[in-house]
Amino acid sequence: MENTVIFCKSYRKDIYRVKRLAESIDRFNIDSIPFFMSAPQSDLNEFKGKFNSIPCNFITDEDILKKTSQDFGDVPSSFPKHLLQQLVKLEFWRMDLCENYVWADSDSYFIRSFSRSDFLHNESYPYTVQHDLKDLRDFALRWNRTKIIRDFEERAKTFQNISNRSGFFFDFGPSPVIWSTQVLKSLHEEYLPKKTRAYIHC
Repeated sequence: MENTVIFCKSYRKDIYRVKRLAESIDRFNIDSIPFFMSAPQSDLNEFKGKFNSIPCNFITDEDILKKTSQDFGDVPSSFPKHLLQQLVKLEFWRMDLCENYVWADSDSYFIRSFSRSDFLHNESYPYTVQHDLKDLRDFALRWNRTKIIRDFEERAKTFQNISNRSGFFFDFGPSPVIWSTQVLKSLHEEYLPKKTRAYIHC
């Protein structure tokens, strides 16, 4: 099992964007961190054709979601596509390929050399990207777009309620986001069963 990998979920429409990401990883990746990409099974051959000279490990969305369905059943056909994409990204941990993964979007790319130390505090603990959204707040106030701030704070308040936390609102993006598979596994094994029991007793 790898300590850290870079992971991207993509599809045919974004193939040239994600190819640029893959090329930047190949160019700037000092530690040769493995790059994994997930795409729909129907798009896989097209991706492999475009990436034939770029180091990349392909898996399919269906492979990841099959792992999810073992615990939660099949994903309903009516499940919104934009949420399905996020589900694939979040459920990558179930593939047991790594301890940590750097989740990059298709339109991301690296502009300078990077190594594991850019993502990890040490061999066991990844950094957390966390900030108070100052740049977006300043933009919204400057252009009188207060709805942007209001929508963000409503979403942040929802997550505060889930975790029983109060105080400042924080944002944890944009990508790349660094995930510990140990944390995700703990959420699955410890947090979700407790929430399920709480809903049953309500």
